[in-house]
Amino acid sequence: MRKLHSEVAEPVGLAVSKLFYQFGLWAVLLALLKAVVTERQKTNDLAQLSDRMLKDIGASVDEDHLRPRKFSLWDIRF
Repeated sequence: MRKLHSEVAEPVGLAVSKLFYQFGLWAVLLALLKAVVTERQKTNDLAQLSDRMLKDIGASVDEDHLRPRKFSLWDIRF
């Protein structure tokens, strides 16, 4: 952009009144409620990550549930 461009946005009250007129009060309130709930759910939940990913980011890993390593003849090196 070579020149400074300014955008003129309509006031929030006018935008909300247009939404009320087009969709109705309950639809707008329901959409607002969904937006608030969705915003609250955006937290980092480490419980859904695998152990390998937890090790990569440096988080603590419970290694008790891992299977013990079995001895294999392929592990013998001369």
